[in-house]
Amino acid sequence: MPLPPDGTQRVHNASREVCAHPIDERNQRTFGNRLREFVHFMLAPLAPGFDLDRYDRELRRPFPSVPQFATDSKVWRREHAIADNFSPAALGHGQAPATASRGR
Repeated sequence: MPLPPDGTQRVHNASREVCAHPIDERNQRTFGNRLREFVHFMLAPLAPGFDLDRYDRELRRPFPSVPQFATDSKVWRREHAIADNFSPAALGHGQAPATASRGR
């Protein structure tokens, strides 16, 4: 029964396996490879983008017939107990903060 390899033998076995596989020439740092990647980088904005409408259709999600913001929806306002005469000024936004007396 063979003994398991020690740490040094594991390193040698791993390095042998790495050397046994050919190195991909596209990963080498050469002028040609850099030029090719630069051209790909410069052409990327000219490539067609994603078709987001098609993506939404493929998801088969339900979409509202008339989309609206939550604060514009009467149903949302009723469910969250917000009055119909809602305005930011009613919440105190835009007003100067009240100063409290420190009892002096």
